[in-house]
Amino acid sequence: MKKYAPAGFTIVETVLLVAVVIIVGLIGWYIWHRHDQNSDISSYADCVKAGYPIQETYPSACKAKSKSFKNPNDQLGGICVVGAGGPCNANSLGIKKWRLQLGLTSKIGDAYYEFEQNEPDTLFLSTKNLKELAKKISCSYGLRGVEYQRSQNPNDNNNPKKESIKIGEYYYFEPLRILPACAIQTSPESQRAGDILQALKQSFAQSTSY
Repeated sequence: MKKYAPAGFTIVETVLLVAVVIIVGLIGWYIWHRHDQNSDISSYADCVKAGYPIQETYPSACKAKSKSFKNPNDQLGGICVVGAGGPCNANSLGIKKWRLQLGLTSKIGDAYYEFEQNEPDTLFLSTKNLKELAKKISCSYGLRGVEYQRSQNPNDNNNPKKESIKIGEYYYFEPLRILPACAIQTSPESQRAGDILQALKQSFAQSTSY
């Protein structure tokens, strides 16, 4: 003979129903708690404290779902990465992942870098000014910034047109890219972009490791 709870359910059915209600309640509480926790995140420090990942960019950033917070210690305009372990001054850019320090001139004082998502060992180096100039140039391929890869083997350089740069124990080189065919029209914008790009390459070639 089955035993029934007051509502007409068997004891087993009642226990299962209670368990389902508890599980659903816990899931709802967790979702609400995470949402409430995210709403409390209003700064880079809050984001890091909550355990969200730090993106390897310059300036570095912490991303909490739809929110992104830049590290206030990494200021665009030339200050290096505080606490990166290398020398820090107002005229340098620190690349933490590669432990490089780039000297910055007034022409590239707003330099920044990113590591490619699909190629984590590929660095993209540019400036905010160069990014804006590229929007005004009809054929801006090759003028948006410069890419670098690194290796301890100089033979890994697949670009016969560009020599490797040895800094510390690594060789750095511009990877060979096949760009769309188009003619860059000479203009004040393209000339300025070329000057900035050249300054970036010169700064990288003269960078120091730490």
